[in-house]
Amino acid sequence: MNQYWTWLREQTRLREIDEWIEITTPYLDRHNDYLQIYVKRSDGGFVLTDDGYVLEDLEQSGCKIDSDKRQALLKMTLNGFGIQIQAMGRRLKSAHQRTISRCENITSCRRCLRSTISSTWLRL
Repeated sequence: MNQYWTWLREQTRLREIDEWIEITTPYLDRHNDYLQIYVKRSDGGFVLTDDGYVLEDLEQSGCKIDSDKRQALLKMTLNGFGIQIQAMGRRLKSAHQRTISRCENITSCRRCLRSTISSTWLRL
C-alpha cells in the first residue's frame, strides 16, 4: 500500500488557477487524458469538482441522462461515493474536510461512472 501512495504522490501534479488548485492525477480517462480535479477552500472546508467533465463526456458519447432510470442510476452511483451534482454547471462536487479521501472518491466515481453507466446505458 505504501508503494501505491508513493507512486500516486509522485505522479500527481498541482497547479494554481486563481482561487482553485488543479490536481492532475495519473489516472487516464477513455481518451487517454489524465483525470483532473479542481479544489478550493470554502466555508471552513474544501469544494472538489471535475468542472462538468465526466457528465459532458458521457453526453457527447451518446449517454444522455434523460430518463428516470438513468437519473436513478446516476444518483445511486454518485451517492455511493458521497458526490453530488451541482445544480449550476452539472459539475460533480464534494465538500468535506478530509480532502485527500474526497479526491480519491471523486476520481474513483468518475472512473466508475464511465464504465458502469456507459455499459448499462444501452439497456435503459
